[in-house]
Amino acid sequence: MPRPRKLYDAAALAEERGFLEEFPQTLVDSNPWAGLSVPTKEIYELLLSRWEEYLSKYVPNGVPAGQAPDIDRLKHFMKWLAFSIRGVLDEQPTIASLLTCWARFSTYITEILPTQTNVLNIQKEQGTVAPQDRSDLLESIWKEDIHTYPHPRLLVSISAFWILVWCTAARVGTALESNCYRGSNQALRYKDLKIMVVSGSTPQEGTILLCAVQFSWQKGQRENRNSALPELEFKTKLKNLKKGVVLNSRAPTPPFYEPEKLCDNFLLYIFAHALADDAFKTIRSVQDVSNLQPPPGRNALELNWKETALELPVFRMVTPERVTDNALSVGALYTFLHGHQDRFGYMKHVTIHAVRRHAGTVLDGITTEAARMHHMGQKSKPIFSDCYVDNVPHFDLQAAIFSEESHLDDISQLRRLGNYRDTRLPTDLSAEEERKFNQMPEVATLNNEIQTLTAADDIKHNKKLYQHRQELYSKKARLRKAAVDELRQRCFDGDSVYTPLLEANQQLRKETLAVVMKLLPERDRLSRMLFTKAKIRSEAGTQALTDLATLCAQGDHARVLYRPGESPINGHCPICDKAMLE
Repeated sequence: MPRPRKLYDAAALAEERGFLEEFPQTLVDSNPWAGLSVPTKEIYELLLSRWEEYLSKYVPNGVPAGQAPDIDRLKHFMKWLAFSIRGVLDEQPTIASLLTCWARFSTYITEILPTQTNVLNIQKEQGTVAPQDRSDLLESIWKEDIHTYPHPRLLVSISAFWILVWCTAARVGTALESNCYRGSNQALRYKDLKIMVVSGSTPQEGTILLCAVQFSWQKGQRENRNSALPELEFKTKLKNLKKGVVLNSRAPTPPFYEPEKLCDNFLLYIFAHALADDAFKTIRSVQDVSNLQPPPGRNALELNWKETALELPVFRMVTPERVTDNALSVGALYTFLHGHQDRFGYMKHVTIHAVRRHAGTVLDGITTEAARMHHMGQKSKPIFSDCYVDNVPHFDLQAAIFSEESHLDDISQLRRLGNYRDTRLPTDLSAEEERKFNQMPEVATLNNEIQTLTAADDIKHNKKLYQHRQELYSKKARLRKAAVDELRQRCFDGDSVYTPLLEANQQLRKETLAVVMKLLPERDRLSRMLFTKAKIRSEAGTQALTDLATLCAQGDHARVLYRPGESPINGHCPICDKAMLE
């Protein structure tokens, strides 16, 4: 049996055979596909010919210039490749051969293509956050947000999700329905939450509420992963163990307890969701929560879920009429989060990846490297140094040199995205900017084409015309967003021309907020109580839980304002008992 060739030997052999004149040294030093032969011009030309063959068959018009193929297109290409190539085992391709093709294709993209085109071989700036950003986000939701959401439950769900991510470093797809598994309804369920009432260590401490979270839908650890290929799964694990690779699993998430402020209390939001969904077996009201105590002779009591609620996602999609049984999707959440941050003047969005990066940095300072990797679900050590280290140092060298006290809290302000925020920024074009936008030649052409298509008689029945019009709408929306972003940047840069616009926006928001708080007493009370230091079973906590559960449980009258005591009961007027729709 011949000895396996080293990569350096393979590179020398490739140069001897005249394949690639300049073999990338970075690939020699660290090759993730060490078992592959050296990439050659012939291999690249073969792969490119297969790609061109695929495009000619399935994309006859070609990929638009300047537009990269999306991930679905690449997946379909690999599927087509699997059916079209021949292997040495019964003329059928193997998984290894497909991975080899893909590895060589990706090597061409990362190593060769950037030297021949203007493709940028750099990473975007790593986003950062500071602890103050969490407070800013929660305060903007409950104290300043005047946006009309499809359902007020979203306010509670978004707040709970932020606390969940900040305290667990969870990936967004573990708690919500991932975009890669659309329609699966795989998200954080009630059965994944274990809530317990535990006696305190001292009589003065009373009882303590704890909530343990078990993420069932980990990246690479989903329950249905490789269900048809158990042997392959075993071999993959064995191979990783031999290589010393940390498997993509996470340590049990540390349980949630009650922090000082109600706004940071994950248990408060979970109780509000569960009461609105009637998910507990024995708890029906806020008063039942206040009376929770372990039974005589026991130190703890675990709260049980109803059988009908076990598989129910905690964070769910909503409509103005009701809360559905479908899990809230990642795409829908990003729509709400980005819209909320745009309304409050964020020039840079607080992303889930930035929050995970912050949590990873905190873990790096309080635990071992192995424990950090295990909790973050990272397979290899370079991932943290490449993707989870920001440009702001986590030490104070100046204080050490001058023998002074550390100013790390001041240095951390450089990570705060609130530094790039102006609450007066507009979220849409002003009348003058709207006029200039519609006079742009490209926009005027789009408006004419859209008007022509809309006037067509068969637009409703002709699918191609309808899709073409939707593409024009999307193109116009992108141009409009670019114009809004440019306007916001000019305002943020301090252009004095827009000072009256900013002052008008600030005054309008202030007046509208006063009206909202007057018409929605629950919002008014929550804007004050959530930011006090209290526990759930205190007077302030009980009132906050009552108001949060009320927001979560609002039904077909979620977007209709009623005076106190006049909200519909089972679709009927509480005074005359007549059906509201009559």
